[in-house]
Amino acid sequence: VWRDASSLAAARDSVQALRPQVARALDWMLAREDLLRAYDAAAPNRLLFDAQALATVGRWLGREDALEAARRFVRAALALQRADGVFTEQG
Repeated sequence: VWRDASSLAAARDSVQALRPQVARALDWMLAREDLLRAYDAAAPNRLLFDAQALATVGRWLGREDALEAARRFVRAALALQRADGVFTEQG
């Protein structure tokens, strides 16, 4: 909890200072998208975690490539949904 506007501003500055490192992590993740999707292929929850990470960071950094990758992960997860709406996890 922030006690005042200056502590909130300091926290915001600290988070903003992480942008370059977060951008490098995003680049790493995007470069390994096929590997991540293959590793998580039987686990819709992990595919959706991947999508959430990509979408959150992509929006923060204004990176459309990350948002497109997030959509691919969501589509992969939805492809695992059974006709009755259930997601089963294999493995």
